[in-house]
Amino acid sequence: MSYPRRIGLPTELWYRIIQALPSNDQRRCLYVSRMLHDIAWEIVFSHITIRFGLWRDVSDPCSEEVCDDEQVEADKATRLSCELLRHIKQSPDLACIVMGMTVRAYTYPEEGPSQELIEATGDALSVLRLHAFAWYGRGPEPQPEVLEALIEHSSDTLSELTLPPELPDFCPFLPSINHLRSLAFLPHHKIDGDLADVFEEHSDALPLLTSCKVMCGWMTAEDIEAFATFLQGKSFLQRLDFVHSYGWASEDEPLTNEPVLRVLKDLPHLTILGCDIRSQQLTSDHLAELSACIPRHLTALSLRISASEMTLTEDEWAEFFEAQEFCRYLQLLPDNDIELESVVSRHPPPVLQLLGYKRNLRWVSRNPSTKEVLYSDSWPASKVYFRQTDDFGYEDWEWLLRHHGQDSIINNLPTE
Repeated sequence: MSYPRRIGLPTELWYRIIQALPSNDQRRCLYVSRMLHDIAWEIVFSHITIRFGLWRDVSDPCSEEVCDDEQVEADKATRLSCELLRHIKQSPDLACIVMGMTVRAYTYPEEGPSQELIEATGDALSVLRLHAFAWYGRGPEPQPEVLEALIEHSSDTLSELTLPPELPDFCPFLPSINHLRSLAFLPHHKIDGDLADVFEEHSDALPLLTSCKVMCGWMTAEDIEAFATFLQGKSFLQRLDFVHSYGWASEDEPLTNEPVLRVLKDLPHLTILGCDIRSQQLTSDHLAELSACIPRHLTALSLRISASEMTLTEDEWAEFFEAQEFCRYLQLLPDNDIELESVVSRHPPPVLQLLGYKRNLRWVSRNPSTKEVLYSDSWPASKVYFRQTDDFGYEDWEWLLRHHGQDSIINNLPTE
């Protein structure tokens, strides 16, 4: 389609300009001119967000009660989502440009799920060919027909999938999405059959994975070993986040995720890593084991640290942090009785740009004259929860913290 040249720039350049704008400004472009409308239309609706109700800060005791204004806003969000989904179902021109869908399911407990919205979601998925799909929240839990519609109609195009936290059984879907590049698996309960059987049966599945996030609260030693085997053939893997709450290593035992740590050396492209350190007594041997296994070229690292007792000294932690010479984003998620914030603040990795400690995220800079490490104010709570790539500046960093503190029982961000 051609347009008058009075605006002065070619359409291709306007597309790049609008693509780089914040989302609110992209929407404003829908009302400027026909040309900008057509360009912005493709960008704004390339990824849609469907809302069941509204998210609230569950760490705030005052959020228990729902005020009238919140209820009105929640009802409006649900209604608008229904309207959008119906429009997609009835408008082939719109359906063909929707490449991604995110569902935020946060209806209040007293509301109950909106069956109308669930049905509208399934209907819309029947006409979409998505590249990315994500489901956040458990209000409502995802219905089987939603996932069935997604896989039936988008299995050939889907490259990024965040599996809902209450998904009963994801095993049958794996052979259908063998070209998947990004997988997030966040179960809250045991799926049908042992997880070890799943990974062993499908050890050759998803050979093109570049991103893998598995966060479980119930894994056994056999599950962890099977997952390590599953990872061995994933030579394209660039990002891995593996969190579980199985067992405790004793003082003279390796860390519980040691089978996965051993595999890291066989993942040549891995630059983004999240993992656990779990031990009854966390010792220098455990930290040395971790340090020996993680790649030296990591640019972002997240550590969830759980221990009943810790014998590590400040110097040992300082040596570990300072040894991460390429790490630009470090996220620490220790238990509430473990204090490491002062240590890492004094001894950050040499090129660190962003430090996360529990819910506290701060930008890092250095005085050019004195080399003193300087920290920004902490991010607001809502920004931490609904963090977007634009907030971090790097999609890899947003991915690493994704789902931590979002909807998973074992991985809520510590608050104190």
